[in-house]
Amino acid sequence: MSQKSEYCLYYWPNLPGRGEFIRLALEYSGADYVDICRLPEKKADQTVSMQNILKDEAIFPVHFAPPILEHKGKYISQSACILHYLGSRLNLAGKSEEDQTVCLQFQLCIADLANETHNTHHPISTALYYEDQRKEAVDATTSFLTHRLDKWLSYFNKAYVLKRSHYLLGETVSYPDLSLFQAWHGLLYAFPKAMKLREGKFPQIESLVSKLLKDERLLQYWNSSRRIPFNTSGIFRYYKELDRSI
Repeated sequence: MSQKSEYCLYYWPNLPGRGEFIRLALEYSGADYVDICRLPEKKADQTVSMQNILKDEAIFPVHFAPPILEHKGKYISQSACILHYLGSRLNLAGKSEEDQTVCLQFQLCIADLANETHNTHHPISTALYYEDQRKEAVDATTSFLTHRLDKWLSYFNKAYVLKRSHYLLGETVSYPDLSLFQAWHGLLYAFPKAMKLREGKFPQIESLVSKLLKDERLLQYWNSSRRIPFNTSGIFRYYKELDRSI
């Protein structure tokens, strides 16, 4: 391991992106970890070290893209897979195999929502700049807000209604709770007009978010310089022309 911490996270240093779902779990649980590419010294070198992991043919399984977690000589990628691995170790995935499966299923759905949200501003290709697909982005956003957003939020809200609890697994916070918290705030940032129209329509999600905002473990990180604010380089981006009252 390249740093004297139990866990090493490799992710792009200037965007929340998919790495933020993992940061939230590590921060909330008080895990001993280091965010490698955000270290103040030789930040460029740390980013190169992440890219070297992706190229290293001696590492198996191979990894397609960050985020990557290093733990005890092992490397794990894909946000949902990393969180599944961390869940039981950080006490964020319940106590049973069934709980862990529920968490993974929920997290994969959050990943799908994140992908669909990202596709609103990059509907043609991630290889192009937003400015190269602006017209298509307006169309994609209109479709997403009209046909997909409420379906996703209804699904997540229903899970908490059926559980009759503030949290997905009952009385304790799990990593999907934290990820949904992040996704909700991302949607508020990206689509403030659309989310304003939905105030009060998904009370269980709003209750979860409100409760977590009062949790000192989360609040301490949320208000710290360690947290990267939403910006125009992540999944959830604000563009004026995509901020629509739909």
